[in-house]
Amino acid sequence: NYQQLPVNCPMSARPNNYQRDGPACATDNQTGAPNYFPNSFNGPSDDPKYAQSQIHYSGDVRRYRTDDDDNYSQPGIFWREVLSDEDRAALVKNMAGHLKDAVPFIQDRVIKNWSQADSDWGARLRKAVDAFKS
Repeated sequence: NYQQLPVNCPMSARPNNYQRDGPACATDNQTGAPNYFPNSFNGPSDDPKYAQSQIHYSGDVRRYRTDDDDNYSQPGIFWREVLSDEDRAALVKNMAGHLKDAVPFIQDRVIKNWSQADSDWGARLRKAVDAFKS
């Protein structure tokens, strides 16, 4: 976070990047903006003019598709085969305790993701988050 220190930062411009938090935070922490990409809170967006690189390489180089990755099998196995009932309850309680303060569309997105790993996980998480609302 050295770029946040007043002696190192540009005086006439406000930084708008993902460098925030940490032990040397000397600013308003960019008003709590997310520090990941992509995000749902007006973060930087892709610029189509940079979609194809103009740099040429030798050898085999290609884009790696991530839209067909299996992001849910391993967490599902972890939920069903590794965690005990007590561990599952503790995990859901911890997750819901953090998720309860998120805006509703983020809550829905998170619960949908965990439901894809295991429907029981998603259902328990939904119930626990809803319990905080009542």
